[in-house]
Amino acid sequence: TATDATATDATATDATAGSTLLTGEPASLSFLAARSAALGLRPLDLQARALAIQEASGRTDGLMRPAEWKRLVGRTAFAHHERLVLSDFVAKAHGQHLGQQLLRGTALLGVCFFSASGSHAAGEAAMHAVGALLVGAVTGLGGGTVNNVMVGATPVGWMSDTAFLKAA
Repeated sequence: TATDATATDATATDATAGSTLLTGEPASLSFLAARSAALGLRPLDLQARALAIQEASGRTDGLMRPAEWKRLVGRTAFAHHERLVLSDFVAKAHGQHLGQQLLRGTALLGVCFFSASGSHAAGEAAMHAVGALLVGAVTGLGGGTVNNVMVGATPVGWMSDTAFLKAA
């Protein structure tokens, strides 16, 4: 059984669960080191590996089953994805408020006016109609695009909401 195994054993069979048990800290710690290396991460230090074992197995003796590790990964992955899904719904609900719709409408109106002024300036410079439309679109979308890129908000607004591209 697992209680008779020494700390140097790599694995033992747990008689009650019938599953492989990583016995002792060296085997459990090397398992976590191998997993982090397989995922392309930097090696976990001993303290981080000990915390992971305690979180996965709920024990302080350094023993951990691979199934316990998989359950921990599943729980944390589920919690992460659940937060992402819930935050998406919060963002969608936030976008439906009247104030947000007014701001979006004002932004679309601004893109229209900047596009018209860019096209007008290009027309006065004797550009062809297609060139004037292109200059107008770049004028209407360019300022917001540069702003979004500078603050790191990607994808830029007109890529995620094509109404801005249509307005230009």
